[in-house]
Amino acid sequence: MFLGFRVQRHIQQGSARRYVYTYPTRAALAAVKGKARALTRGATNQSLDTLLHRLNPVLRGWTTYFRHGASAKTFAYLSAYAWRRVWC
Repeated sequence: MFLGFRVQRHIQQGSARRYVYTYPTRAALAAVKGKARALTRGATNQSLDTLLHRLNPVLRGWTTYFRHGASAKTFAYLSAYAWRRVWC
C-alpha cells in the first residue's frame, strides 16, 4: 500500500510481459463511502440541489486523486453506491 494505492504486478493476457497496476485500497474506498453516507444520512430535510452541491466535491476530489490507477471498476461501484444513497 502506497498513498492509498494497492500496487500489484500482473502478466498481460496473451503475452509474457509483466505490468504494474495500481488500484485504490479498500480503506480509501471505505473512507469516501463513509463521507458520502454522512452527507446523505440526514438528507431528508435538504433539497436535492443542496445535497448534490455538498456531495459533488467529495466524489470529484476522490476520483480525481485515484484516476491515474486502474480504477474503472471502483469508480463504477462508487457511482452506483452514491446513486443509491441519493435516491433513498
